[in-house]
Amino acid sequence: MKKNITLQTVIGKIPSGIISGELELNKIIVTEILPLYTPKVNLSKHMFNLHLVEPAENHSYLDMKNKPNNLIKAAFKFIRNYDVRMVDFTNVGFHDDGIHMLAAYLKTNPNLRSIKLDNNGFTDYGLKQLTEELKYNTKLAHISIKGCTSISDVGLKDLNDVITSINTVLFQIDLDTSQFDH
Repeated sequence: MKKNITLQTVIGKIPSGIISGELELNKIIVTEILPLYTPKVNLSKHMFNLHLVEPAENHSYLDMKNKPNNLIKAAFKFIRNYDVRMVDFTNVGFHDDGIHMLAAYLKTNPNLRSIKLDNNGFTDYGLKQLTEELKYNTKLAHISIKGCTSISDVGLKDLNDVITSINTVLFQIDLDTSQFDH
């Protein structure tokens, strides 16, 4: 005998913490993230010439610059669901744990083409995590890490090794050369 399964039945079997967590993320997306999104962006006023890697009709931008880091998880969900191509995470308080979340996301090879991580506090360890996942990403073409003063020559060497021998799609890296040995 077939039994009809209702949404209420399914929801009843899901722990309440999961439902409330997802609902909270969706609320943050609607109230905090969506207003920061530009689906058709004018590239002349943004960070990277995306037209070098894809047609203009695909350009979309999420401006998270200077936003509190408690919005990062919701931003990742939004980026995944809205097919964002460029994101600016300048000065959002990214540390190694946030970079770990970004690295795991980049391993899924999303359509994200440009990411700006300027003025964040992640270290060589976080950059190493990101670099490891960039071995598998074939779409990210630009990354900016200006003002990330906790990164040293060690982290930069790991990134250099990946982009020169494995990931040749990532062709623009913005950084402050003055903080590194030459």
